[in-house]
Amino acid sequence: MGTPQRYHQVQPRKQRFRHRPDEGEYGDCHRTAIAAILGMPTEDVPHFFDRGQTGDDAYGEINRFLTDRGLASITIIYTGENWQQVAEAVHGMNPGWPALLSGTSANDVNHTVVIQQGEIVCDPSLDDSGIVGPCDDGFYWVVFIVAVPFQMEPHQ
Repeated sequence: MGTPQRYHQVQPRKQRFRHRPDEGEYGDCHRTAIAAILGMPTEDVPHFFDRGQTGDDAYGEINRFLTDRGLASITIIYTGENWQQVAEAVHGMNPGWPALLSGTSANDVNHTVVIQQGEIVCDPSLDDSGIVGPCDDGFYWVVFIVAVPFQMEPHQ
């Protein structure tokens, strides 16, 4: 028998802010999930969406944060009937690797969790709303955070 495979232990945690844009509060599930994968305190990861940023603004900030730490993100877009199919596919191709999975939560907002070994290992939502479907664009988004062995220019 071979040596048992050891996996990176994701540190589950809960987000600090709910997503209530009508009240000026923007959820911080994405930064909380990043912190869980990196093993960092949530407060050490910027709240990339704290002013309701979307698209290039927020993702530019995320890329700068990662690049400053010798890291990068690899994003894969999935279609599928449910998040379990996506998580199983990710596990089949990348066994043991934790990844961010974004989809729609039971609260009917886009949400990010951490998946590993085909299951959700960290749901940052305060009410465990999980993922019930794809994001509002119709896709599931999977993001791996990886070390970069060379100097990259930050995303502009």
